[in-house]
Amino acid sequence: MALDAVFQVRKDRRTRVNIDDYERAVSKRDKKLLSWVESGYNVMHLYMNYDGIQDKNTCDSGFRLANDIIDRCATML
Repeated sequence: MALDAVFQVRKDRRTRVNIDDYERAVSKRDKKLLSWVESGYNVMHLYMNYDGIQDKNTCDSGFRLANDIIDRCATML
């Protein structure tokens, strides 16, 4: 939601946005945020969701990345 507010990648509410669309939009504006988005996607979506990693440190890292993304997007509004 934070990325949608800043970058407006989503065409309409019914359309799913691919992570590549976010990465393209973010890469044009903020390389550090791009790094957080890529890492956050890997940890929160792939490792925790698909791989089922249950390591607390991995989960904590994912939540920290999500908070960093939200905070950075808030400063861009």
